[in-house]
Amino acid sequence: MALAATLLLLIQAAIGMVVNLYVSIPIHHPGARPSDYFGGSLRSVTCAITHGVLALAVHATLGLALVLIVIGIAINAIRLRRRAEAVWSASPPRS
Repeated sequence: MALAATLLLLIQAAIGMVVNLYVSIPIHHPGARPSDYFGGSLRSVTCAITHGVLALAVHATLGLALVLIVIGIAINAIRLRRRAEAVWSASPPRS
């Protein structure tokens, strides 16, 4: 699962670069400037998947898949009682 997450991350990052360079996202879209951050983020991702350019829709979909895979890795590590892997998969990166 970790290898799949790593490969998915590389693909998602490459598509994210294409989106950043070649796709213009409208300023006024569902989820723009929300009062509720998480609700606005959900509306933005939903809009990107349903109404966005193909590269943007693929980028958002792969991002959601990556989140689910990483949560699965953390749950699996906790279930197998592998403390180091559980901490590594659930802890945020440090600067």
